[in-house]
Amino acid sequence: MTITVTPENAAAIAEYCELIAWTPEQLANHLLADALDLFADPRSGSLERFLGSIDYPDLATAHRALARVAQIITIQFDGKLPESFQGQVQELELDAGHFGVTAQVIDRHGELLEVC
Repeated sequence: MTITVTPENAAAIAEYCELIAWTPEQLANHLLADALDLFADPRSGSLERFLGSIDYPDLATAHRALARVAQIITIQFDGKLPESFQGQVQELELDAGHFGVTAQVIDRHGELLEVC
């Protein structure tokens, strides 16, 4: 697999690799390992926040991401999606034709929790 990074990211990677005497591959894999481990943990909240920060190119992809958020919430609430769960796909105001996802739920303490 080959990944192309922006010139800004390439410059930062080169700077930090020189500082710590790592290859770009070592640095990228180290940074990704931490993030991907958090994504795999349904209790960390990392994947939901990430999915909520993405601009999706079409409705189908946004709905698929929101369905994944609902799956994670179901896991967090011991296998049952709470009735208070509200998820939404919205067209982005500043980027017509692109979509975002939001979700919220009332947690076990009765507090409104913005999931993403």
